[in-house]
Amino acid sequence: MSAEPRDTSWSGLVLIAGGISLVISTLGGYFVGTVLDHKYATGMHWTIICTAVGTILGFFDLYLIASRLLQAQPPISPRATTDEEEEQADRRE
Repeated sequence: MSAEPRDTSWSGLVLIAGGISLVISTLGGYFVGTVLDHKYATGMHWTIICTAVGTILGFFDLYLIASRLLQAQPPISPRATTDEEEEQADRRE
């Protein structure tokens, strides 16, 4: 029995979506921090904090997306066998 090959047609797009999520969460944190800094006149404190939190959450989201993608795909066998090799192995047994 040979393992079916992985369907990688959507894998790249899913990881690109994770990258976009990372960028959006980082920029969102930056803009929220900038608004809070202007509202409370705190210099750059809120901008730094919110950007860091947005970046951390973006990487966490990317990690979740990648782990779901890897769990959904069957593992690749170290050496894929052909049908002829399988038949020969069955005859030997």
